[in-house]
Amino acid sequence: LRKISGEWHGPCPNCNDGDDRFWITIKNGELRVNCRKCDDWKAIQGALRDRGLWPPLNSGPPRLPETPVTAADLETPYHIRKKIDLFQSAALVGKIVEYPLFYADKTVAGRQRIAPNGEKRFNKGFKKDGAFGATMPIGSGETYIAEGAATAMSVTMATGLPCIIALDAGNLPKAVKAIQKHYPKITLIGSGDNDPSGIKAMQEAMIPYAVPIYEDADWNDVHVSLGLDAVKAGLKRTTKSLFR
Repeated sequence: LRKISGEWHGPCPNCNDGDDRFWITIKNGELRVNCRKCDDWKAIQGALRDRGLWPPLNSGPPRLPETPVTAADLETPYHIRKKIDLFQSAALVGKIVEYPLFYADKTVAGRQRIAPNGEKRFNKGFKKDGAFGATMPIGSGETYIAEGAATAMSVTMATGLPCIIALDAGNLPKAVKAIQKHYPKITLIGSGDNDPSGIKAMQEAMIPYAVPIYEDADWNDVHVSLGLDAVKAGLKRTTKSLFR
């Protein structure tokens, strides 16, 4: 294959055309193929599948490649390992990322501390129900909500919009309810994890939401593996809650 104007060209595996009319592109983590002669992408995929170059039918949802965590990674501050900025209101205390948590009535709920190995701890006496953090100030307009801090910051970096940190899937619907009560000018959009608890949380929150197409992945996983453009494109594929 040879690259021409952002596409890879070569003989078509289906019609055997050798005039470089077969093309391959990769955009936002999605592989696309076709031929400008036979124009039969299904047959092309079948021909590639016969050669072991395309996933078999009924192979299940796509998965992101696993990124191994090294001993050195576990000594690196969490936000650096996750390729995110140190979001507004967060601070680095030694190698610990620390940020404040609030309730929707603007009272302080406490703080979450995230160690380099990803271990998350709250201050003594913290009550989670309805508490949340945020990557940017909130108050009105489109605002995303995610389970964890890394996911939330990846969403903000991709979209430029605030993202609320709900702390976990179980607390997300509670945070949504409280925020909708106290911040009526906010339009919440879910940026969920693609796992059973994440999708359940999005459904129970009764807001439009988007989850990665990759099984068991969150939006930070997409960011780390495929980049922020893939996050931005994926977040546009929103789904309405079945409970609406």
